[in-house]
Amino acid sequence: MKSESELILPPQNLAREVAALTACNTLLARHGHHLTPADAAMLAEARGRSLAAHGRVEFGEGILPRLLYAFCDAPALRGDALAEAVPELLDIFYYLKNETAERLTDDELLDWMADSFNTTCHGSLELLAVRAAEGLIRSVLGLDGDDYPEPDEEEEPYDE
Repeated sequence: MKSESELILPPQNLAREVAALTACNTLLARHGHHLTPADAAMLAEARGRSLAAHGRVEFGEGILPRLLYAFCDAPALRGDALAEAVPELLDIFYYLKNETAERLTDDELLDWMADSFNTTCHGSLELLAVRAAEGLIRSVLGLDGDDYPEPDEEEEPYDE
């Protein structure tokens, strides 16, 4: 059992999120998925950790149900793979929201993530998180390869 300091969400908020996430089962079942209350609790806590790690705050329902809907038909995420992938997908989502300076709506970013994951990334979370994410950031911010500063090779590393 987790100690009070390890809990991401107060118990009443966790119960509310678990109920909201298990309510997604109606749509998820059409694609062969089912969230147990334990899965939903794990995802709610993963959301809390990801928000904290990326310095973000969400009000209301948050992005998690929409993320589930965006990826529930992904061929690479059959069975339990969807619930297992969601914590990393949350991290990618919040990272991209920060790195693209909020220039994309949540729905635009989710659509891009799901489309990239299913096509150019061939169902690879690693490709989505690295190669595809870098391309999106450059595109959204209007950067090309020359816009990233090169390290100054003449400077010595700082040692204390």
